[in-house]
Amino acid sequence: HDALPILSNRSEDIFFATTVSIAAADDPDTAIESFSISLVRPGSYSYGVFKILNCCFWVISLLCVFFIIKRFTTSKTFPYLAMFLCSSSILFQRYCSVLQYEVPVACLFLVSLVILYRFHSLKSAAIVGTLLAMLAIFRFHFSMIAPILCLLMALNRSSLERRRAIALVCGFLIIAVPFNLMYSVKVG
Repeated sequence: HDALPILSNRSEDIFFATTVSIAAADDPDTAIESFSISLVRPGSYSYGVFKILNCCFWVISLLCVFFIIKRFTTSKTFPYLAMFLCSSSILFQRYCSVLQYEVPVACLFLVSLVILYRFHSLKSAAIVGTLLAMLAIFRFHFSMIAPILCLLMALNRSSLERRRAIALVCGFLIIAVPFNLMYSVKVG
């Protein structure tokens, strides 16, 4: 598998290289490896940009932890304590500084939970389904979260929650089915 050369530091070229890299890889883990080899080289302009972007994902993740804990507790101190504990995680800080893709993945997962519990519409559930499907492309474990969330939503007696569960599944399938078909055809 040949790594893509660095095209330039312009954002449209970075997006193009990322798209080609992910589409050209035989499996998602190789796609991430190809992405990091082709665009993020120590000392280059893009390396600093991606480090700053990873730090932004880290801060967004901390805010999401705050809002998730605030949603499920009446205590005023627990959300701050949870945010502090997550921010003091040495592993999370190191992942952020060495450009591990787990930081944006964790951020996207936490954002999807905030969207699901903050906005109670069919559209928000479908958006969460698509986000979970994108996460499942990078890590298969995320594909198990969609059925668990749907089950929890379906157990609710509200007809809105049941419709939101169906919207979440539809959003998941919009991304998951075409990707898996393409992957199956390509790999065999």
